[in-house]
Amino acid sequence: MSNISPTHKESTFWERYRLLFNRRGEDGWSVLFGYPIARLLVVLIVPVLWITPSRLTLLGFAIKLACVAAILPQAEMPMWSVVVLLQLAQILDSMDGTLARARPAFSKLGAFLDKITDAIGFYGICVAVGIRATAQTGEWHFIVLGGVAGACFLQLCYMYWVVKGATPAENSSASMAGGADPLPWSELFREWLGGFLKLRSFGEADVYLWISVFAISSRYDLCVYLLVVTQGLTMLKRTVDHLKTLSAMDRQI
Repeated sequence: MSNISPTHKESTFWERYRLLFNRRGEDGWSVLFGYPIARLLVVLIVPVLWITPSRLTLLGFAIKLACVAAILPQAEMPMWSVVVLLQLAQILDSMDGTLARARPAFSKLGAFLDKITDAIGFYGICVAVGIRATAQTGEWHFIVLGGVAGACFLQLCYMYWVVKGATPAENSSASMAGGADPLPWSELFREWLGGFLKLRSFGEADVYLWISVFAISSRYDLCVYLLVVTQGLTMLKRTVDHLKTLSAMDRQI
């Protein structure tokens, strides 16, 4: 039995597209690029039940691993392949949760697969960028810095889920999918424009954009510095924020 709602089936294509704007993107590049394209594709694949959110997650993970291989100097692949793979991964990252919310088909297993593949993929890409920078410059510290940047992201993920798990109201699979009320058309363009301001937060999707930019210019050394500084500072800020949040929760007990 299909779990697609009658309202979703009977509405027009563009109304179904608008209804999929049911999550507020935190990363600028997701708002500007990932989600708009992902939602367009999800409108088409919602009735195709063999395409599941978890399969999209695993396909995105495979593409991230392919991106790791493309970045490594031994691959000798053209720079455009890195850019294309990174952006395909970003679209699929936006599609799996969108599809889960559209059907709905929430699952804690799906949320787990989504987050663990994001973490492993991001870490692998950071290390690969460090290896590529070392191959270009002969300076071995770039490998270490790439690993540090990836480790900071892993710490961000760990802290996020510790706080999420400590909040009882946030433990449902629907909550993990990050749903929100769809916006009217009049608000969608304003939200899209706001994505430019969010680029400065250097979230996961934003980092994929910047890695693409540095891949085009073949400046992987500068990319490593950007990764370690942005992820390190973000980790420090989130640590302070989470400490404040957990302390406030303790005071309410």
